[in-house]
Order: sequence, then C-alpha cells, then structure tokens
Amino acid sequence: MLKSDFNAVLLQHRIDIESFLENYILTYTEISGNSAAIASRYSLLGGGKRIRPILLIEAAKLYGVKKSDYLSFAAAIEMIHTYSLIHDDLPAMDDDDLRRGQPSCHKKYGEATAVLAGDLLLTAAFEIMLRNISNSSALAREKIQAALLIAEAAGGRGMIAGQCLDLQLEQVKATEIILTDLQHKKTGALLSASLLAGAVLGKATEFETGLWKQLGLIWGLIFQMMDDVLDFTADAAVLGKSTGKDERDRKSTFVTVYGLSKTKELIRSEQGKALELLEILAKEQDIGFFIAFNDYLSERGN
Repeated sequence: MLKSDFNAVLLQHRIDIESFLENYILTYTEISGNSAAIASRYSLLGGGKRIRPILLIEAAKLYGVKKSDYLSFAAAIEMIHTYSLIHDDLPAMDDDDLRRGQPSCHKKYGEATAVLAGDLLLTAAFEIMLRNISNSSALAREKIQAALLIAEAAGGRGMIAGQCLDLQLEQVKATEIILTDLQHKKTGALLSASLLAGAVLGKATEFETGLWKQLGLIWGLIFQMMDDVLDFTADAAVLGKSTGKDERDRKSTFVTVYGLSKTKELIRSEQGKALELLEILAKEQDIGFFIAFNDYLSERGN
C-alpha cells in the first residue's frame, strides 16, 4: 500500500469514528447539569490518532464484517482509551497539564469532573457495545466474545494492571523484562484487543486470532517505545503533550533505562518480529494496510 493511500485510509476512518462518537456523546450532553458529559466530549473529540478503533475496523473488514456490526465496538474502544488518558493525566497519576495539544481534562474542568468524565466514557463504552448486541441478532455470539476481550484488556488483567505496575516503578529502575511486562498490559493489551475484537467479529480461526494477539502485543510495545523516544526528543507543541517528564520524574522507560540509541534498535527488532507474523497472515489475505501500519509506528511524530 502506498503511503498516500495509507494516510487516506487513516483520515477516512477518523472522520467516520469521530462522527459516530460525536452523535453518541451528544445524547449525554443533552441531560441538564451533566458537566461530566461536557468534559468527556471535550476530551473525546479533542484530537487523537484513533489507532485502536482503526485497527479494529481494518481487522473486521479483512474478514468481511459489515460496518453496522463493527463501528460500535470501534467507538467503544476509543472511549475506553480516552477515559484512560483523562485519568492518567490526573495529579494523583501522571500529573500532566497538556493532552492532545490542549489543557488536559482536569485542568479545564477540575479534578472531580475529570474523574466523572472518565467514568462516563468507560461505562458508555460497554453501553454502546451492549446496545449493538441487543438491537441486532447478527453475530451475537461473536459480539459478546469481542466485548469480553475488550473488557479483559481494559481491566484488572490488562490496562489497569499495567497502570498499577507503572505507579510501583516510579523512581525505581526497572529491567527490560519488567518494562516489557508493564507495557504489554498498559498499552499492548488494549491495542491487541482491537485487532482481536475485529478478527473475532469476522469469525477468524483460533490460529489466526493467536497471530493477531501476538501482533498486537508487539505493536503495543513499539508504540510505547516510540512514546518514550518522543518524550525525550520531540517538541511539546508537535507532540501535543508535555515532554521531558519521564526523565524529570526519574521514571523507568526504555529510554531512561537503555538510552535513545538502544531503544531505537529495539523498535527495529520488534518491527521485524511483527513483519514475520504479517507474512504468515498474508498467505490467506491482503494485509497491505497492516504492513504499512508496521512502518508507520516508527515514523510517527506524535
């Protein structure tokens, strides 16, 4: 897939996802006095790459799933991701004043409202998936399985477990094994669930879902490694969030532990592993988008 075609696909998906998200979140803002809904809308529609929902969509499309069957799940996973960012920015967590190039939710609306905004998005994510299941009998079993995969990835076996590990490692130097385990949970679990949910909706084989799971964990690791690199090298105006915080807070990241050069080597190595998995999947399907995405991960500037 040409780079221009890949970028066009990303853009079209973002338009579709954001239109769906805006229409859904408006149903909450219409409730009088619902400041959490207003704050959640601010964070949800305030930019973002929409990587997770796009991966879910592309995986689902690969298996011929209809838009009406996958879009609610794509929107749900973006709601969960945004909720995690709102809570991660809070003073009790990562304490960041900037997100997606604008004041973080708690800086704009206050800490209490930001907590509630995150809670609203998390519960809305499951509402939107369950509403799709209850309104359509198509792929009911597969949709329940996809929702369960997303729940597990977001919860105490996945992202929450990763966040807990992250808090424990503040001002403590971690090993590569610990860092990898942390990022598999904190970043990789939800990203992997995006691919898995799309594949499950399309009735992928057990062998194929195993490959998608491995691929998602690898991409989650690359994504976090690049975040670590960008925190060290990028300008805050371009990145859309504060930079230099990891080093300032003595936080264990791949860059603070192994240095910039070694982290870039690790990224290239993980991309090679991802390509090997993609070559297996390519024997049955046209996976041009995913090969282009593998390249994109190390090229992104924010």
